[in-house]
Amino acid sequence: MKRFQNRSWCIISLLFILPLVFSAPTAFGQTKGWCEEKTLLRANTLDNRVAYPAIAAQDDNVYIVYRQQTMKLIVSRDRGATWSEPVELGPEYRVCHSPAITIVGSRVIIVWSAKMEVRNLTAYQLVAVESDDEGKTWTKPRHINPTGDDTFYPRFLNVNNRAILFWIETPLKETLGKMGAKTGVDYSPESMEQLYTTKITTGTVAEQRRQVRTSLKSSTYNPSAGSFSHAISIAAADLFSQRLPYILSIYGPIQNNIYVTVNENEQIRSFQTQDMGQSWSPYFQDREYFDPNMVYDLLIVNGERNAIAIDYKPFQPVSVNFRKGTSNQLVELSPAHYVRSLPRLAYADGVFHTVWEAGQQEESWLAYIRTDNVPPTSQVTQPVNPGVVESRITFSWKGADNISDTNRLRYSFAIGDNSWSKPQSETTTTIKTPKDGEYTFRLRAEDVAGNIQDPFSEFEFHTFKAAPNTTITKAPAPDEELNTRNVTVVFTGEDNSDPASELTYSAQIDDGAWSPFVKGLDHTFTDLPNGRHILRIKMRDTRGNEDPTPDECPVLIKVGLELIMESAPELNTNAKTISFSMSSKDDKGQPVELTCYYSLNGAAAQQCEDISNLEFTDLEEGKYDIVIWGRDASGDETPRFTHRWKVDRTPPDTSASFTKTYSGKFAVLSLEASDPPLTDSTRNEPPSKYEYRIADGDWISFNHNSGSQWIWDKNLPFYAWGYIVEVRAIDAAGNIDPSPASVDLRIFVRTNPYIFYSVVGVLVILILVLLRFLFFS
Repeated sequence: MKRFQNRSWCIISLLFILPLVFSAPTAFGQTKGWCEEKTLLRANTLDNRVAYPAIAAQDDNVYIVYRQQTMKLIVSRDRGATWSEPVELGPEYRVCHSPAITIVGSRVIIVWSAKMEVRNLTAYQLVAVESDDEGKTWTKPRHINPTGDDTFYPRFLNVNNRAILFWIETPLKETLGKMGAKTGVDYSPESMEQLYTTKITTGTVAEQRRQVRTSLKSSTYNPSAGSFSHAISIAAADLFSQRLPYILSIYGPIQNNIYVTVNENEQIRSFQTQDMGQSWSPYFQDREYFDPNMVYDLLIVNGERNAIAIDYKPFQPVSVNFRKGTSNQLVELSPAHYVRSLPRLAYADGVFHTVWEAGQQEESWLAYIRTDNVPPTSQVTQPVNPGVVESRITFSWKGADNISDTNRLRYSFAIGDNSWSKPQSETTTTIKTPKDGEYTFRLRAEDVAGNIQDPFSEFEFHTFKAAPNTTITKAPAPDEELNTRNVTVVFTGEDNSDPASELTYSAQIDDGAWSPFVKGLDHTFTDLPNGRHILRIKMRDTRGNEDPTPDECPVLIKVGLELIMESAPELNTNAKTISFSMSSKDDKGQPVELTCYYSLNGAAAQQCEDISNLEFTDLEEGKYDIVIWGRDASGDETPRFTHRWKVDRTPPDTSASFTKTYSGKFAVLSLEASDPPLTDSTRNEPPSKYEYRIADGDWISFNHNSGSQWIWDKNLPFYAWGYIVEVRAIDAAGNIDPSPASVDLRIFVRTNPYIFYSVVGVLVILILVLLRFLFFS
């Protein structure tokens, strides 16, 4: 016999006396094939504690029986996804112990140990209830062990739809009915330690008080009669132990044999039957499967062992593990926590179910977990319309699973044949709308058990109607008081296909008409009245799709007197007369007479002779800076207008040459120009505008970066000897080079002279030979 090393063998070896303070269980990602741990019931006090759960399953129905003051039952009709409200099975039995449950045919049978009066003594007796309608109604509890002795730990073994009941029995004449309920705090649910006093008459007085005489018995349930057969003693002799023995495991059939193991002090006793429980004999083999440091609930499915196991570690948290076959490899189903009862195992239609009691100080709860090989499902809920109209798409979805909570599902998605995204728990994602075309959004869900949806969900959509998204990037602050009626905003557009530079925009003031669409990324709103206004911009792509949600910005216009500049000189000019044209308005936007002043290049203020026009003639070359403002009769002034410009009357210099370099069949010319500094030494940028002409033809303008190659893409006609090209630069002020550069592109210049004259000579000789042949032959 195997012995438990250095431990007092007692029922506590199966369960755990829990410390008063410890951590509660935490959420745990289960091993593949198992759903997450679920809490079915919870109690906050020891008086109302949920304890001793047992489980059975058939088809979609799962039954869990447990003690909470009286014996109670909850039922799931959907394989553990949802559970019924608790049903009381024996309300008249307030003191009861661990139950057993099994299913025979369509009948559910529950047996437990309840306290009742027997021969004027109080004893634990087996009572049973039955249901023929899948647990909807139950018979009244009936007493099923006629011996009247104390009975504990009933356990069922269902073999080929035949139920055998096992239990431990102690003679009532020796306990004298003193199996009373413990009044103190008890954290070891199935421990019967110190619940009774023995009446053994052999040995010393100390031995008489600590030895418990028990027997291991079984009975077979007769479904046709709804009764149990006469009890059979499994062990040939009674068991004597310091504390009440416990049934370690019942399992079978294995090669038509059934096995039961119990403890006797620190020893494990095993028995087998080869005739379905009619007779039993000791069994000394198969010990390698059992670890004395662990306890099991063993179930034979399709000839293979399956067990729920926990370590024997009193006062310590342990994991709930699953063991398949005879391998010693354990699969962890839950994180380490304080387990108060041996987890119980059931099987139906390919699904394993397990339940156990866990606790925290005075709290207790029923923990449940089951296998799961059914993939979850998912469905795209948004968008509904396959025609995407915005520059970003938000996809939303929902998931469903046969057992896992939907908030524990994870999702991956992909567009078309792209790779799947990293799994996420969120049920929404926003992506940039892809280029115009037809696409498929693929979605798949993954549950806690690792099952991945297959086939995945699909949502087909197209982006031909996707409109750009408009964003105003620069605008006045909403509460800033603007002393101007003209407000410029800067914006951009994001489109799935067109770059921002190819988009057009329209503008709106308040609820007024939208302006015509034009290209650009900034817009100036003009003539805004005083007060608050909403300025809006919307963009349109080349397909004609308009942003359905224009961007907007609020502005506050608070203008007093204002000087409006109607016209001003170009930033670079060669004009002899520099003119400014102005108008003025009061705070209501009405014309008003003002006195105009200006300051040129920081000089003292001068009064304008004409409020509407200011002119300067024959200004010298150089930079100029002017400030102009107005003043009314009361002395109030307008905001000051500042303008800077350059006067440049010096023409640029142009140079061009041909070095007999070609780009394909076109000649490559070197072209550059320079613009001399102004008389005040202000440097000018090289010109970028040019004109060319051939012979005395019209001048044709073009743009060119000075110093870079200019490809002359004009073919030379076969009948022409070529031409000379004239090129001249035009600077930013409009000055034209009076002495254009000349480039000779005649054929004998384009070609190597020796080759040219050689070819011509050969042609002349050939012509002479041909003439002689024609006229002298």
